[in-house]
Amino acid sequence: MAVSVTPRAYTLLGFRMKKSEADPDTKVEYTEGAVGLTPAKVNLTTGEFDYGSFANFWFVKDNKPVMLNNDGTEAYELDPNDHTKKKDGTASDVSNSSFAGNAMSRIPKVYLKMWEADGYEYCNICDVKLDDDYHAYAHTRADGSEMDYLYLSMFEGSLVANKVRSIKGLNPMNTQTGSNELTYAKANGSGWSTRSWSQRNLINMLLILMGKTTNTQEAFGYGYYTGGSSSAPNYLTTGGASNKGQFYGTNKTRDYVKVFFIENWWGDVWERIEGCVTNSSVRILVINNTLPAEIDSIFPDYSIYPECDYAIGYITRGCPNNCRWCVVPKKEGRIRPYKTWKDLVRQDSDKLVLMDNNILACEYGIEQLEELSGSAYQIDLNQGMDARLVNDRIAEILSRLKWIRFIRFSCDQKSQIEPIKNTVNLLGKYGVRPYRIFVYILVTKNVQDAAERVEALKGYKAINLYAQAERNERIGIIPNSEQLEFQQRYVYGGCYRKETWEEYCQRRKLVFQQEGL
Repeated sequence: MAVSVTPRAYTLLGFRMKKSEADPDTKVEYTEGAVGLTPAKVNLTTGEFDYGSFANFWFVKDNKPVMLNNDGTEAYELDPNDHTKKKDGTASDVSNSSFAGNAMSRIPKVYLKMWEADGYEYCNICDVKLDDDYHAYAHTRADGSEMDYLYLSMFEGSLVANKVRSIKGLNPMNTQTGSNELTYAKANGSGWSTRSWSQRNLINMLLILMGKTTNTQEAFGYGYYTGGSSSAPNYLTTGGASNKGQFYGTNKTRDYVKVFFIENWWGDVWERIEGCVTNSSVRILVINNTLPAEIDSIFPDYSIYPECDYAIGYITRGCPNNCRWCVVPKKEGRIRPYKTWKDLVRQDSDKLVLMDNNILACEYGIEQLEELSGSAYQIDLNQGMDARLVNDRIAEILSRLKWIRFIRFSCDQKSQIEPIKNTVNLLGKYGVRPYRIFVYILVTKNVQDAAERVEALKGYKAINLYAQAERNERIGIIPNSEQLEFQQRYVYGGCYRKETWEEYCQRRKLVFQQEGL
């Protein structure tokens, strides 16, 4: 019996990144159909772009600038080299804020397969789903169905009549909360939102492929990357690179960068990513989603953050507690082993920052800390440990660790005061002085409760206290003026060392309206 099979045509490109290679230009090697291709690169002096071997691949050739109607249909294509014109040469609405839609970059469907093996991080890029390991997450709707095209804003979002708009000639929005940004983006209609992590990851992987480097600024343009928050109000006006084609960039410190018709993919205004939030410790949480294993296992590419001189990660995930103010049990579940410390460290640094939420609640975590204590690595646990779990064995292990600066604990409620005191004494037994100890103080609307915790702990004169007002805008918890005064002036200002909260308020003649606790 003969079976007739029709071969399936597809394009498969790939690259791998050597984790131990610090040089971004030699870190990336081409694999699959990318072997032998010439990388793309911008002329950083003139801004002209050389596509190398990539001009005719589908993700470049089928990438178009369009005006997209609010209902998700394309109104028309824009002239790729002058967005003030339609493709047919007539005037466009790219600067018209009355247009019922936005200027968007059409991105054709791309499937990614990402994994890690033998000291390399791999990424395969394909135009079809070759097998179940290939995913088009950036093109996947909330219901699981896939879109043929993804549309990303060509310009940084500007606020117009309570909507985030992608329109030329406006000032980018930069003073709104994340919640407001999301609300204003969705106000454009069904299917509209801010960018997601999977969308950013797709574009970033395509740029690494095309440039054959993790230094994408050198390959595609520096962008407006200097100044930080002091850049305001000097942000770049949207659409300033509308006559610069599909890709553009220079080595100037204040200039546009443009990739796939999208302005300022990096630089200029900070961008919030839907589904990713950070807490007060700048700890990244991914909400309502679980990263695929091939993403979760990828070793961080520290070469794109040259100012970062430490490794960062988790040994355990989850927490056995269910504190009212904490999302960890809901997001991560119960405490469990996650990785070894050896999985996390860098070969070019002797520093490791751990973000575990409750590492002492897991015997595996304690064992990993004990192993670390015999290594040459310096560590920081940037989440406060639970002093209620510290016994003589754990205190001895903590005393042997090489701390970057502080040993951090939390005192979020009065029941933790005595355990903190006991821990200070246990650590002192093994030679740890109080000035090495750092204690987080949660400040709820019951500020008097926080004041009593501060009073109880400040007897250890060298202990470092850090107050943090409770904030969770997603569910409407915003610090009031009393919480902020306690946090910012009473504790940060060091006034707690010489007077009580009551004495401080009397001295400054402060009266606060009591709210429900």
